[in-house]
Amino acid sequence: MKQLIGLSFILLFSLPSLALSVSLFPFALEQRYTENENQDLYMQKMDSSLAAAFSFDGYQLGLETTKWSHESSAPLISYKETYTELNSTHLFLMGSTLEYLHLYSGIGVGMYESKLKNSFNGIANETNSGQTLFASGIASAQFVYSYFHAALDFRLLMGKDYRPQPTPSGVFKIGITF
Repeated sequence: MKQLIGLSFILLFSLPSLALSVSLFPFALEQRYTENENQDLYMQKMDSSLAAAFSFDGYQLGLETTKWSHESSAPLISYKETYTELNSTHLFLMGSTLEYLHLYSGIGVGMYESKLKNSFNGIANETNSGQTLFASGIASAQFVYSYFHAALDFRLLMGKDYRPQPTPSGVFKIGITF
C-alpha cells in the first residue's frame, strides 16, 4: 500500500511536466438528480468541488474532489449524511470546432465515503460507510481560449448508495489553463 501511495505521488508530480497543458478549476458547480428518503427525485447541489486536468494529445486526465450533504430534521429525529468523493476522469477527444471548442467522451472512476449522523431524542449516533468505489460515463464540451478554460460535463454515475441508478449529473467548471 505504501508503494502504491508513493507511486501515485511521483506520478502526480511528474504529470504537469509531461502534459501539453494543465488546467486548474477553482470554481465548479455540480447538480445531481437524486432520490430523497421518500424516494422523491430532486436536484442536489454539491457543496464544494475542486478539479484539475492534464491534457495530452487527444487525451485528458482529470482529478476532482467533491463534498456534499443532505439532512432532514424533525422535533424527535434527525439525520445528516455527508459524502466526500475523490474522482479521476479519463476523457478522449472526439472532435474540435473553431479551434477553441473541444468535445470529449470518456469514463470516470473514483471512491466516496459517506458519514451518517442520526439523532433520536437528543441521542446521537454516527456511522461511516468506509471507502466505496463508483464509476461514471462522461460527455464533455470544453471551451479553451488563451488562459481561460470552461467545461460542461454530463455524467451518469453508478455507486452502491447512489439513487437512482444511474444518477444523472451536470458539472460546470471555470478555471485557468497554462
